[in-house]
Amino acid sequence: IYETSCYGCDGPGLMYNFEFGLPYKIFSKTNTLIKLEAIVPAGVYNGGHRATIELIRKAESWKIKSYVTRSFTVDPLNMSIEQSIEYMHYAIPKNWNEEVATIEHKGKEPRYGFDLFLVNGKDMYYFNVNTAELNQYIGS
Repeated sequence: IYETSCYGCDGPGLMYNFEFGLPYKIFSKTNTLIKLEAIVPAGVYNGGHRATIELIRKAESWKIKSYVTRSFTVDPLNMSIEQSIEYMHYAIPKNWNEEVATIEHKGKEPRYGFDLFLVNGKDMYYFNVNTAELNQYIGS
């Protein structure tokens, strides 16, 4: 539905990296209305947020009726290490085109407190369990 909505009309209200690899919840779903809560992960250019979205069907297209956000400062994700690893199995191949065989939690990054993960025994990534920010880690 998201991919077939009118980006020219609705694009400014949506982040391009809307991730259903993160937990989401569908509140209602009919032939003319879908209401759900989903997550836009934090990244280099955005702070991320939770979003409650209502989509309505007009003719053969789905349109955004409402898009209400909540900051991670107000409502952090608080993902467990297991949830983080599950998400990384989805996000790393998608965003870095790297196949994932193993992910090992290595503890906290000493300066900023992000969780560090060793992927495939060679590449280090950091992950913020409160904002879902994921990136390759280059330590000093």
